[in-house]
Amino acid sequence: MIYGEITGYGSESERVAYDLILQADSGFMSMNGTPESGPVKMPVALIDLLAGHQLKEGILVALLNRIKSEKGCKVSVSLFDSALASLANQASNWLMEKHNPKPLGSKHPNIAPYGDIYKTSDGKLITLAIGSDKQFVLLCDLLNLDYLKTDVRFLSNQSRVKNRVELEKVLMEKILHFNSAELMNLLIIKQIPGAVIKTVEEVFTDHQTTSLINHEIIDGRETKRVKTVVYRISE
Repeated sequence: MIYGEITGYGSESERVAYDLILQADSGFMSMNGTPESGPVKMPVALIDLLAGHQLKEGILVALLNRIKSEKGCKVSVSLFDSALASLANQASNWLMEKHNPKPLGSKHPNIAPYGDIYKTSDGKLITLAIGSDKQFVLLCDLLNLDYLKTDVRFLSNQSRVKNRVELEKVLMEKILHFNSAELMNLLIIKQIPGAVIKTVEEVFTDHQTTSLINHEIIDGRETKRVKTVVYRISE
């Protein structure tokens, strides 16, 4: 038999744990939000979901091992360990450079422009994820900001992070002249990562999400839920 167990802080701890408590106890809340807002809980039970995926991976490995050994096992994971394992670059920032992450809103601590939010001429909010120097050059070309490509303040990602406030002002002023649909079309053509910030309503009224909605009749009433298993297997 193979069986799985999820605990809050490990099988030897009796501490009661909910997702909110783990968000607070693992550093996530201290980084989430803005300098003005203070710590903010994430809007979904992310630590619960991360632990579920960790357990799933462990069970899959156990199934493969059972084929060879014909033995079962117990697969255990804690919410706390799952949370810390998911701190990724934020953990590295502290462990390697002793940089204690602070709330930056949606901005990325190591990349710029990444997560900055801009308003378009039709009042939509858009964000960009410029993950390479090449993408930054493409963005400058798209926005007719050729001079930024040779400005020493923005030649590398490191310099852009250092001068992100000045860069944000320039991009914000320029993007304000674009219609959101026009800008998104250009970003897609140029293969520059960007997206309009959508509400949940806008997400689920988009034709792209239709196949991800489960319809089921329960007690004579139609219910709708988003699918939680979305991978595809093909030969």
